[in-house]
Amino acid sequence: MVRARSVLKEETMMLKRLLQLVAGDGVHSYADLAGQLDVSTGLLEQMLRDLARMGYVALVGGACDTSQCRHCPLGGACATDTQGHVWALTEKGMQIAGQKKQKGDARRSMGTR
Repeated sequence: MVRARSVLKEETMMLKRLLQLVAGDGVHSYADLAGQLDVSTGLLEQMLRDLARMGYVALVGGACDTSQCRHCPLGGACATDTQGHVWALTEKGMQIAGQKKQKGDARRSMGTR
């Protein structure tokens, strides 16, 4: 029972760390995020899906053209997969990550690359 609580706490901390990484500036690839968390890209994908089910991230539209990051309304705080899909932090996700939504600020995002 104690071990199960310890594992749950570690998983929760890792999910929060992922939200904080995505909330940071710049475009984040799956490989970059997985490396910073010391997990596989497959596990990172599962983490993103778990966060989406909990309402902390949402899949935004279709593909993303990473050459246009400078002009992106999501502010370049994202990660993209090999298909260019972009995950965005929801307002709930930004609160957990310690980010305050500023007036007119788009959701922070991460694609899946």
